[in-house]
Amino acid sequence: MRIKKKKSEIIDPLSFDSSSAMINSIDNIQILLANMKKEEELRQRAKYLHEQHYKISTSKTGSVMTWVFDPSKENNRRKIKKTTMDALLDELVSIYIKEGEAEDYVEEHHDIIDAHSQAQKEDTKHKTITFREFYSEWLSYQGLDHDGATIVRYDVDWNKYYVNEPLSKDIIDNPIKDIKPIQIKVWAYKLIEKYKMTSTKYYNVSTILRQGLAFAASEDIGIIDTSPFKVIIKKSDKKFKHAKKPENKTQVFNLAVLKKLIDLCWEDYNDKDKQYLTPLAILFMIETGVRIGELLGLFWNDVEADTVNIKRQYGRIYDNGVLAGYDLKEYTKSEAGERSIPLTNEAIKILQEIRKYYLRKGIITERIFEKVGYSATRNKLYRYCDKMNEIRKSNHKIRKTYVSRLLYNGLLINDVRELAGHNSEQTTLRNYTFGVETDEELKTHVKEALAL
Repeated sequence: MRIKKKKSEIIDPLSFDSSSAMINSIDNIQILLANMKKEEELRQRAKYLHEQHYKISTSKTGSVMTWVFDPSKENNRRKIKKTTMDALLDELVSIYIKEGEAEDYVEEHHDIIDAHSQAQKEDTKHKTITFREFYSEWLSYQGLDHDGATIVRYDVDWNKYYVNEPLSKDIIDNPIKDIKPIQIKVWAYKLIEKYKMTSTKYYNVSTILRQGLAFAASEDIGIIDTSPFKVIIKKSDKKFKHAKKPENKTQVFNLAVLKKLIDLCWEDYNDKDKQYLTPLAILFMIETGVRIGELLGLFWNDVEADTVNIKRQYGRIYDNGVLAGYDLKEYTKSEAGERSIPLTNEAIKILQEIRKYYLRKGIITERIFEKVGYSATRNKLYRYCDKMNEIRKSNHKIRKTYVSRLLYNGLLINDVRELAGHNSEQTTLRNYTFGVETDEELKTHVKEALAL
């Protein structure tokens, strides 16, 4: 028997309800997405619940509870309690999702977070740092534009007047931000009184605190907004010890003694059994007034006809406040900078004798006084003073004698200041001007000056 095939049902496109089909299609997609979301939530729940290390228990009343890690709580954990298991699981998943998001954020923005954390640490440091802790940072900064001798002087004053001084304890051991102007003023006056300081001594000692606090308030450091060091004590203040100017005989060689000294130097140099350059170095300082460091830093090419140019110095080199040796430094001691000094006939004669000395010894050197030791001139000068029964005087007293002689012979103060390499006339007059006459010569000149 032959079976007839059933004709396929033909849908008339014109009679098809397209909007109804579209709605059914959207509903199906939404159901599918909802199922996918639910499956993802279940997977996430399983993942986070796997991280739950604390036991979940049921109370007698039917509620469920567990613990989660929380470093802010006692024993580093926090109790979670809900009425149903589903509610508890939802809470746990919520907690772990938040922790996961936080970890992702930290990972993504670790540079910003690290910078913020560092800034917070710096801010905390600034709020608590003491002047004692800050001192080494300030001293290192000072080392950029001060020579080693100045750094050593700062350290000596720091240990004596700050570290080992009970009056300074509150100043250096409390946070810098808490230091008050009135506190500094009381400290300053008590320190002046205790040590009977002159105005110069106080200024030098207080430099550490004054400049240190200014550095702390600088834009680059910013520990404080403004320095609390507001103390201004006039030199005329009665609290200061007003030191009497030293006597002439302790500071300079008078003209009669100076002639004896010059004779001793030449006599010593001309002794064939012990000929060396130290006596000539002393003689050259007498004629030029140069500092010992400037003397030892002179090169032959610094001499031009009858002039010597002072451009550098030879002296101590320090490494973090510790003496590391001696070397040339291509700058002068003071901010007055380079200067030129006229050479007397005697000074030219001394230089000629030095050249002869090097020729005899077969020595070739660019430095004029390379064979002179840093302290040799001082020690030799002491022996000359002993021999003349004079108060011992250092190389620096030769320099004071040079300045005093120029003023005594009528040179203008500004010209003398320039020749000495001073920044101000006040320095020249206050510290370098002394009488170079003997007592008898002074009496005679006074009488002559007042005669009618």
